[in-house]
Amino acid sequence: MTRFDLSAPLLFALACMIFASAPVQAQERHSAFVEADYTWLHTNLLPGCNCFGMQGGSVEAGIEVVPRLSALVDVTITHRGSLTPSGYGLTQSDFTAGLRYVQPVRRLRIGLFGEALIGGAHAAGTLAPSRGNYGDDTTFAFQTGGGVSLPIGRRLTLVPAHLDYLVTTFGNGDADHQNQLRYSAGLQFQLRR
Repeated sequence: MTRFDLSAPLLFALACMIFASAPVQAQERHSAFVEADYTWLHTNLLPGCNCFGMQGGSVEAGIEVVPRLSALVDVTITHRGSLTPSGYGLTQSDFTAGLRYVQPVRRLRIGLFGEALIGGAHAAGTLAPSRGNYGDDTTFAFQTGGGVSLPIGRRLTLVPAHLDYLVTTFGNGDADHQNQLRYSAGLQFQLRR
């Protein structure tokens, strides 16, 4: 029987409630955005130093709570098939929420941003670790990092480089702690300015 850890989904639900209750005043319009990215994840999810890359995508949504500071929700899914000669694979889904700070560099017409998010991560597939054996597991996730954004239109922004350090605590029979590097690139659409 697979054990389901409720702490990560509860942390994610709390973060979503904070995000949803961001102060929106009637006389002030806060910018909001949605971003779609290609994502590559370098992970050591399996025991030992069996590091490998996984590919997938992520969707982020944010709303500015004060100038330059946005509440942010991120959902990322990455996958790697045929990790073994038997064709075993692995899928990791991350669901986090937190804050992003953007610093415009006006003379270069770019924005530099940094962020910190907490939530949960879920591993599934034939090689997914769990606390007791292999199967699937949900656990705590924390990610922090930043990147650069380049406006290419009134509502469209290119995000060519977004790097994050992602920590998860899947039980893998070794350290039960994964240090992962995540690279993303994509497009951000401003819903409201």
